[in-house]
Amino acid sequence: SDLALGWYIVEHIGSREVHLAYTGHDWSVRHEPKPISVLKIYRVLDDHRGLEVEYRWRNLSRKTFSPRLSVELTLTPRISYEVEKLPWYTVDDEFNKNVYEHHVSPWSRKIVLHSDGFNDVLIENSKHSELWISPITTLSRTEKGLRSEYQALGIVFTHKVTLEPGEMFDTKILLRW
Repeated sequence: SDLALGWYIVEHIGSREVHLAYTGHDWSVRHEPKPISVLKIYRVLDDHRGLEVEYRWRNLSRKTFSPRLSVELTLTPRISYEVEKLPWYTVDDEFNKNVYEHHVSPWSRKIVLHSDGFNDVLIENSKHSELWISPITTLSRTEKGLRSEYQALGIVFTHKVTLEPGEMFDTKILLRW
């Protein structure tokens, strides 16, 4: 889709929330793009220790179609000067991996990012989805050859849905620290 690169319109600014909207196309079938809109509602939590983002996608087409609706996050864990341990993450309270490791799951909702010396960061989807986690690195050339440098953790929640004409799908992503 072209939703990721679109120029969003600010529809509302409140004391603790902002609404951004965009209408674009799902290009899953190249010769027949389907119009789709998305409304993103950003809310600062009452205790100021987190952010919730609600996503509402709506099929603006006259036909039923099955898009893959994704939410992508890039998070850089804080690293303590006193501790040499790598940051790590836990998926669904079951799988522990360091930030250099990939993770793929067909049905997940919760990730906790851990970094010694700092508060954990909770990333939680209100609905189960396909989950993909991967380190983001940069490549550079040094006197000793090529070097890969860790930058951040890429997280993608993907929902496989079928939307009837006018139908909406929504989910919320909670970030709490």
